[in-house]
Order: sequence, then C-alpha cells, then structure tokens
Amino acid sequence: MVAASRTNRLPWKELLAAVVLGISFSSTDAFLQSPGCLQRRSSHQNQPLLQPRLKSPQLATYPQRWNPLGSFVMSRAGDSVPPPSPAKKGRVPQIQTTFPQAERVVGIGDIHGDGTALKKCLRMAKLMDEDETWIGGKAHLVQIGDILDRGEDERECLQLLMKLRREAEAAGGHVHLLLGNHEIMNVDLDFRYVTTRHMWEGWEKRSNEPMDEEEEEAGRELALILKDMGWPKLTMDRVEAFRPGGHITTEALAYMSVAVQIGQTVFVHGGLKLEHVRYGLEKLNQETREWLVEGSTNVALQHKPEILDDVDSPLWNRQYSVPNPSEKSLAELEKVLALRRARRMVVGHTPQLKGINSVFSKHGYEVWRCDTGMSKGMMGGPVEAFEILEDGTVHVLTEKGIVPALDRSPQRVGDFVDVCDIDSGLCTPMPEEVAKLMLDDGHDDISSALSASEEATKDAVAELVAATAAAASAAAAGVPSAGAAEIVAVGGDAA
Repeated sequence: MVAASRTNRLPWKELLAAVVLGISFSSTDAFLQSPGCLQRRSSHQNQPLLQPRLKSPQLATYPQRWNPLGSFVMSRAGDSVPPPSPAKKGRVPQIQTTFPQAERVVGIGDIHGDGTALKKCLRMAKLMDEDETWIGGKAHLVQIGDILDRGEDERECLQLLMKLRREAEAAGGHVHLLLGNHEIMNVDLDFRYVTTRHMWEGWEKRSNEPMDEEEEEAGRELALILKDMGWPKLTMDRVEAFRPGGHITTEALAYMSVAVQIGQTVFVHGGLKLEHVRYGLEKLNQETREWLVEGSTNVALQHKPEILDDVDSPLWNRQYSVPNPSEKSLAELEKVLALRRARRMVVGHTPQLKGINSVFSKHGYEVWRCDTGMSKGMMGGPVEAFEILEDGTVHVLTEKGIVPALDRSPQRVGDFVDVCDIDSGLCTPMPEEVAKLMLDDGHDDISSALSASEEATKDAVAELVAATAAAASAAAAGVPSAGAAEIVAVGGDAA
C-alpha cells in the first residue's frame, strides 16, 4: 500500500468514476464534472483510498463519511435521515439458512445481467418452461450470486428469479438467491460495472402506494446529496433503488442470503473461512438482511456486518477457486465443512476456463466452482449448472447433456489458467485495488489506457477459451494439440 501521507492530483473524471462513484469508464463521458481535487488517506483494507475535497458551502456542514466499499454518504450534523423501509426496527423477518436435503438441487453460477444465458440454463435444467413458468416441482434452485452488473438484462433476470421463487414455493420447491459481491457493491453505490446508460434507467419505484413522510424526506435528502456531488439526474433511480433501505434492496436483495446449506452442501458466492462459520452463518445472514432493510443515507445508522468488508469476505474470497488451491486452503475447507457437518462447498465468483469443475481435499471434502463466465458481459462461457440428487449423486448439466461428477474432477479436467492471473478484467477488483493500480500507473490518459488494456485482455481470454476447447477435443480424440501450449504461453505456467 502506498504511504497514506502522499497526495496525488489525478484526472477527477476517471478516478471519480472508478473509485468514488464506482461508475465504469464507458459510462463517464455523459455527465461527470470536476468538483475538486483528490487526496489519499489511510484506510481499512477495503475502504477507498481517495476522498473528494468538496467545495460546496452547502456541504460544509455535513460530516463526510465513507462506506467501506465505496459509497460516499453524508448526513447533517446532529440530524439523521429515517430509512424509507417497509419494515420497522425489530420486525425484520428471520431468514432461514439450513434446509434438509431436497430430491433435487440445482446450482447456477454468476449471471451478470445476461437474460438469454439465464433462461437457457433454467430450461436446460428443466426448472422453467418456454412460458417462463416454474416446472421444477419440489426441486431447489440456488443462484450463487452476481445477478447484477456487466450486462443489460439485470432487471429482467432479477424479476424472473423473484417470480420463479414465488412459483417454486407454491409447488413445494424453493429458489435460493445468494448475495454476490456485485449485489453488495450496488448497495454500497459502487457502480464500476454499470456499463451502459440503459443500466441506469428503469429502476424507479412503480408502486401505486403513496410514499410516507419518511420516504419523501429521504428522497429529497438523497437528491440534494447527489446534486451537490455532481451526480446527474440519470443516476437517481438506481441510487434510490439500491441504497440500504431502497425499494429494490428491500423488495429483492433483502431476500437473498450470504450462504445457505441444503443437506450436506453449503452454497456461497466466494468461499467460507473458519472465522465465518465460527461467527455463525445464521447470524451473518440475519445481520445482513437487517442492514439491507433498515439502511439509511446516514452511515452512522447503518449496521453493515464487518465480515462483508474483509478482503477474505464470503463474497470476495477466491482461495478455493484458483485452479489448484493450496494445501492450507484445502485444510481450512475441511474444517469449515466439518463444523457445518457438510461434505461439499459450492462457489461462484471466479470464472473457470474449463466450465464447472471440482477439487477434493485429502479426506474427501469437495469444492465445486460454478462460475462459467456465461454472461456476454464476461466471456460468454458455457451455459452449465450443478446438480445434486437426493441420494447424493452429483452431475454437471450442459447443453450437450449430463456430465458425471468424475468427468469434472481434477484428474479429468487437468490444469488450466487462472483468469485472475492474466489481468483479464474478468475478476472484479475491490475499490482499493482499483485506486492503487491507477496511482501506480502514471498514464496521462488513464481511461484510454485501461480501455486498450481491457480490449487486449478480452481478446486474450477469447483465445484461451478457444484453445482450451481445442485441446479438450484433441485430447478426447487422442491427437496432440497446440492448444495447451498456447494456453501456457499466454497465461504462464498452468501448474
């Protein structure tokens, strides 16, 4: 980390977009103006390193505070803004964390706003028909987080999954939606991956119920804050929808869990560490729900669980998703699952270049990695789903048919490149990491430099995916292939 005392004057437009407001580079040209300079400060691991020095006299009376993942929120000195929440304090419904083994459980990885991929996956898994109606009966569907960002069909994906959730419950089944790091980023107003104007629009509250005085006051306060910070009117609906206590947060995200356990299988977006299990998954889920529902524009009133902001948070952890987890990580996996009396952990978060695959610990505990990068906003990877039957049989569901678990074991899958190691742009960095990269770069035009880098790395990932597929086909045919050599050449030593 760079010394906290160092002051850096950098292009406000790009830095405000990527770190302070979290808006992606492709979204900035339309609106951001320069209200002041930036100054580095010391911070917690996940707090932004940059803070705007605001000039507005109207804001001079506001204590300035940062949310740990990038949202800049303010409140009047000695005053607070009541949360526009449908649930009053102490009345937040309890959230269920543990469920008995179902006759069938299907896990789907990161969607990232790709409605076509989501629907294809649901139909492939025989959970939804052509009319987009639940046909899964008593099956349980687990979407493992990251519905939001990167793709333009976010609203469609969220609405469809919430609809199927209601229909599944009526049929005796269940749809579990997990929080990913991108859901929490949106609640923290970290909009780095809101990449088109379309993604800002359409989030306005459409209820016919009139707002009460608390909601109206909160809306006026938020509008004033955004205006004084230079945020255009275009951003208002999404900010209001996703902030703690916002209508999308309370109506959708608050029904999502950090982790759930079904029978002997634990599902979580990033990965669980021993400290998370000792803290209590039930406790973490409930505290997260209370924060989402009872949030406020006043950060002093927010009670966000600190675990969510750790670098190894259950939503950010990648230790089990690298191609070859360390012995230390696998030993921790065993302890985590033993405490939960579980056999396997199922995660998303980190795109896998060879589709859904598994790793086994020394004593037979499993971790299944289910982020295939299927979204067009990612790498357009294979549409696949993870399946567990009532007798414990595990399958991978693909468009070509059912793949036995053994065929996705390390022995069959073999070595492959970690996309996070090739600077692919597919592994979302935490806000602090973005700031540090910019400060260390030295480019005069940060936006164009990152744009060129992003295009180059997307091309590299596309080549890797193609080479991986070619190598797999050649291996199945018993023919030597240059694909594996190309993968090592681009991504480094795959081992």
